[in-house]
Amino acid sequence: MVLIVIVFSIAMMIIANVTRISVSGQQLHAQALLKSLPVEDMTENTTQVIDSIIVEQKIEPYPMQGLSEVHLTAFNMQKEKLAEIHRIVINQ
Repeated sequence: MVLIVIVFSIAMMIIANVTRISVSGQQLHAQALLKSLPVEDMTENTTQVIDSIIVEQKIEPYPMQGLSEVHLTAFNMQKEKLAEIHRIVINQ
């Protein structure tokens, strides 16, 4: 009887850890959304809401001349970070 309780306890801990670490559907949606945004046209720091996901974009100069680094971060409505992408683009 004690052995059965121990086995089930260990199984429940494993299930809890796997579900806690796994990627949620909202995180996958946020990653796909960030990858689909056209970063070449971005010229200023902005925040916008797309499909109930807050997308924050920051543009910083890159050390090499003629390049900029674009940081895109996706948050849910509770301000929890869902996804983040960094890209280097040629200045227009």
